[in-house]
Amino acid sequence: MKSAKFVFLPFVTLSALLFFACESGIEHTEENTGDAADSSPYVAPNSNNIVNSASFTDVLYSNPVQKVSFSEGSAKAVINLPSLNHHNIYLVKVNKSDKAVQAKDAGMVLNMGVPEEELAAAKTAGKAVSIRETEPEFPEGAGIVSGVFLTPDGERVIRYDHPVNEIKFDDFSRGADNGSRFQKPESTPVYEIDTSTKVFHAQNEAGTSFNNISATLRATGVHSNIWIANANYDAAGNNNIRSDIINNDKKDKDNKITKSQAETLAEKFDTIYEKETALFGYEYGGGISSSDHPDYGGVDGDPKIQILVYDIFADYSEGQNHGVFGYFWSGDEFDDPGSNNAEIFYIDAHFTDLAPEGIYSTLAHEFQHMINCNQKVIYRAGGIDKAKSFTSSPSVWYNEMLSLLAEDIIDSFIDISPANPGHPIIARIPTFLQGYCISDPTIWFYNLPNVYYSYANVYALGAYMVRNFGGEQFIKNVMENDAIDIDSINKALDSDSNPFRATVKSFSDALGRYGEAMLFNKPTKDQPDIPSFNNTIPSGEGEISDDDYVLYGFDLWEIENGRTFNGVPGKGPVVWGVEGSYSLAPRNVILLSSSVWQDKTGNISITVEKPADPNVELYIMVR
Repeated sequence: MKSAKFVFLPFVTLSALLFFACESGIEHTEENTGDAADSSPYVAPNSNNIVNSASFTDVLYSNPVQKVSFSEGSAKAVINLPSLNHHNIYLVKVNKSDKAVQAKDAGMVLNMGVPEEELAAAKTAGKAVSIRETEPEFPEGAGIVSGVFLTPDGERVIRYDHPVNEIKFDDFSRGADNGSRFQKPESTPVYEIDTSTKVFHAQNEAGTSFNNISATLRATGVHSNIWIANANYDAAGNNNIRSDIINNDKKDKDNKITKSQAETLAEKFDTIYEKETALFGYEYGGGISSSDHPDYGGVDGDPKIQILVYDIFADYSEGQNHGVFGYFWSGDEFDDPGSNNAEIFYIDAHFTDLAPEGIYSTLAHEFQHMINCNQKVIYRAGGIDKAKSFTSSPSVWYNEMLSLLAEDIIDSFIDISPANPGHPIIARIPTFLQGYCISDPTIWFYNLPNVYYSYANVYALGAYMVRNFGGEQFIKNVMENDAIDIDSINKALDSDSNPFRATVKSFSDALGRYGEAMLFNKPTKDQPDIPSFNNTIPSGEGEISDDDYVLYGFDLWEIENGRTFNGVPGKGPVVWGVEGSYSLAPRNVILLSSSVWQDKTGNISITVEKPADPNVELYIMVR
């Protein structure tokens, strides 16, 4: 899954069942991906300080978002909130720096604006909060859990990541001879269904050695060739009946693939290819009309992408409900040991049979990684056959965010709705709601369970930006510019396609308004300038397509966050007690409130201490 300098994690979707407490004492082991970061682990707020605040008034407040400003030379500021009408009040802290900020330097509320007897009564009553004490049970020894899908029969299937090296990006600067590593065919290969055979190199579980897999071409689409390992092909086309379910009259979900399944896979990928390339760009050698172009067809000269279906790791057994669904290894783009010298994906035969929706979504996710390798590495380095200095590579958070956005926008085309357990809205957002404060989203955690927060947090960050700052055109802008990571996002935000461009022109600006999106639902005519996750970008409004792409909005406060409050499942982002003292993770936001700030009517004046760290911004928000 990782090399010393760059980590690539294949398709990931975190089930809504994955809940881990964002409480004090969680260890956060980081590995540097090239971004500046505080080396000390960030300690999350203590779970005893959670405030239940999932109930809101329908009455809009006249001034819902106020940035706390401090007069020159003053260490305090007073925020006046007149004419409250059953509203809830929040303090939102934003750390815009790439360093953690200690609690003492993050500012605090000096006067909450309520009578002392009310404060005393609240302290006596306590928070009455109970924390989910158990983690979900998953099989051991199969790798990092990356998601849960349901089969067409309602069976729960658990997906794992394959820990492979995506590519040694920092070795890409090979000088003038970097094109000499390729022996590209002089003509496009010609294959025939049921006749053409190939021997592919397939990685072992650790990615340290390769096995030879004999396969035959069983289907072809406009954009793919589907190769089925001979050992995993069902020539009879009927699937065998599994012994443990024969009395239920169900077909066996074994590791044998029929020709019909291969044809369906090709059809689905054709849809994925057409929709995804229009937004994200092309794989190396793709999107070129002339066969005379030196890059035409990629490293194997074939304009079609190869998809190998086989029993990954040879781990199939009757009743198997967990394992690796598939992966992309961009070492295949180079003449490295074990390379197949092709644009290729690897797909598990059993899960193609058992959970086809998960496989289709896997392809959408992995295809972005293939495109990203081309757009952000190969062409940024001057083209695969050209010499150009190249010293930086996309960070894993940036690459994974884009692949999760690929699922977000492509899934509907392959019959995966936003209500599907495998869709990133259902799969990722619950973990984000309880773990948004746990880390800098631009630093990737590799240890369990924190890797789950990394996936959830980068998806939420991307979902927020794409739903507010340009929709499908935002994605296109990110992929087409010549930058990576935060610089790439800065360029995409500073675009005419961003409706918030007047106030949001950079990653830092977007971070400053992240708290608004967490607290408020879809903007209304009375509050048109508040960003929100609950902002559907309907078809026809983008610049790429007249009637195709839709990004579905979703209400954070209708999604369970994995905690319970007085025995009731909590919903929305976890809100921490404003009376507490918390350090701030780099490039992050924390929502704070109090029981005495809930359901308030009348006038309140709040006194706030100025943060000692100038990178911390404070906002008072009223909902």
